Amino acid sequence: MAELSPMMQQYLEIKNQHKDEILFYRIGDFYEMFFDDAVTASRELDLTLTGKQCGLAERAPMCGVPFHSYEGYVARLIAKGYKVAICEQVEDPAKAKGLVKRDIIRVVTPGTVIESSMLQDDRNNYIASLYLKGKKAGLCFADVSTGTAHITELTADKIAPAVITELCRYHPSEVLLNPGLLDCREVTAYIKKNMNCSVELVEDERYAPGLVASALEEQFGRDWPQTTGIAAEGLVRFAMAALLEYLHDTQIKGVERLKTVITYNEAQFMRLSPVTRANLELTETLRGREKRGTLLWVLDKTSTAMGKRMLRSWIEQPLISSQLINHRLNAVEALVRQTMVRGDLTEELHYIADLERLMTRTVYGSATPKEIYTLAQTCDRLPGLRKQAEACSCPELSELAASIDPFAQALPNVSGGAETYFAVLTRSHAFDLDCLTLILQKPAAYVGMMGSRGRAALVRRQLLETGLDSQRVESLCAPIGLSIGAQTAAEIALSILAQIVQVKNARPQTEGYPIALLDAMVQAENARTPAVLATIVARHGSTPRDVGAKMLILPDGSTVGSVGGGIMEHYTVQAARKMLAQAAPALQCLQLSADGKNEDAAIAACGGSMEVLLQTLFPGEEAK
Repeated sequence: MAELSPMMQQYLEIKNQHKDEILFYRIGDFYEMFFDDAVTASRELDLTLTGKQCGLAERAPMCGVPFHSYEGYVARLIAKGYKVAICEQVEDPAKAKGLVKRDIIRVVTPGTVIESSMLQDDRNNYIASLYLKGKKAGLCFADVSTGTAHITELTADKIAPAVITELCRYHPSEVLLNPGLLDCREVTAYIKKNMNCSVELVEDERYAPGLVASALEEQFGRDWPQTTGIAAEGLVRFAMAALLEYLHDTQIKGVERLKTVITYNEAQFMRLSPVTRANLELTETLRGREKRGTLLWVLDKTSTAMGKRMLRSWIEQPLISSQLINHRLNAVEALVRQTMVRGDLTEELHYIADLERLMTRTVYGSATPKEIYTLAQTCDRLPGLRKQAEACSCPELSELAASIDPFAQALPNVSGGAETYFAVLTRSHAFDLDCLTLILQKPAAYVGMMGSRGRAALVRRQLLETGLDSQRVESLCAPIGLSIGAQTAAEIALSILAQIVQVKNARPQTEGYPIALLDAMVQAENARTPAVLATIVARHGSTPRDVGAKMLILPDGSTVGSVGGGIMEHYTVQAARKMLAQAAPALQCLQLSADGKNEDAAIAACGGSMEVLLQTLFPGEEAK
């Protein structure tokens, strides 16, 4: 009997964890699809279907797309209702011993798209999470591409129409439902008939109060009820927690970007039924369902993508409060009366890129060099934009201008750390001095400054005159970068990155222990405080953290490091606290699997499984 090749065995192992998605499996410069995925993709994308020898008697159906242009193909699949799991090579093929290691880096779904090529600039892309219980409902609408979530809680004798009204207000492209919502046939029927969106059912186990609290605490901190406005006993917390866990399962990283939570009350906005919205042609026409000919088309003279999305949301959510309406109108009136100022402000706004989405792609690590450059150019424009807004002599616009932090105020808020690398690239000697005076007081693995040798010597001398520690000043890498004869901007960037890599690789190795975790272990030892060290010792399938990932759990439940986040960490922390309370052995191995064979079934993110070794560290002992 023929046996599958090692590569195909790897493919099937990963595919078994993502049966509901089309798997883009990276091989060299292509994302390949095999078996049923290949048949589906070739049909939907008009790709040539070929075959690959896989060790079986028959060749495996195969098709592929170039990795540098995969976004367009993914967008087409998403538009047709499919989900796509991106499986990347996670080690250098040239250094790999045997089969190249691969893993899922992200699952693209309709509501989690962040790529600019897959999004419309003038509208938000919302993913909704609904939790219904009796006559109450908790609703969360999040735009992953901007990192913003809108939440509300509804109470009504007829809850279904109220929920439908909110769905019409946000038009989500993906909806998460709790099992209780399946009994509300009016809502489910409306979603199926009138909304072109993907629907996911969240299991009841995901709504366990302990897991909900853990997910919210991990995302927003221990004081999440105060910082987010989410009621500690309300239903919104279930909707938000389910959304966060879903994002952890699909996005793997970047979920920390979702920090802005806006609480609203349905009474703030005019309630418009679906029929009313359609007849008024607010954002799309009745016949062609297009923007041209709508109220939005008439009013939209905005200069930025962010402005276009905001105007759309204002039209789709008309205010009721006269105070809030007048607040907006005062700003509009000030701009109408000051023609010259308005013109200057409009001109300045033409140079402002889509900061919301650029920042998201930066956090996700998917921003291109061009996008990073665009982000830098936009930030350079912000001081001028602030001055233009302040010149309008309008309290409402001055309030907006004050929210743009000057660089001098923003830099102190940038935290350093043992794994932080600073590169100072300014256009003025004065800026160099200001930046370095602050940066060299922060913990950092590397600080570099661009400039000539003469300029570097002058800056070092002036830094010493400010009273900075001489060792810190001498640690400054200036001129920045390795000496490779760089002349172009790309070559200079390469020399800087090469130097950072050189510094990183020359640092003392800590055998898999992050610096922050080692520091926490030392502090616990000095304070004579016991702690539990959790280490991933085995994994199967797709999980957020690899073997060797570590986390320290202290008696109060606080943690340093991570073994995956969400539900997995909740169970790990629970087990560790039992050990610290001497209610469990001081050494044990926690099994976290998704095979349905134990009580922890289906708790591992991404459908994978792992084993976590828990070791109690008593003061005076060393971790083995």
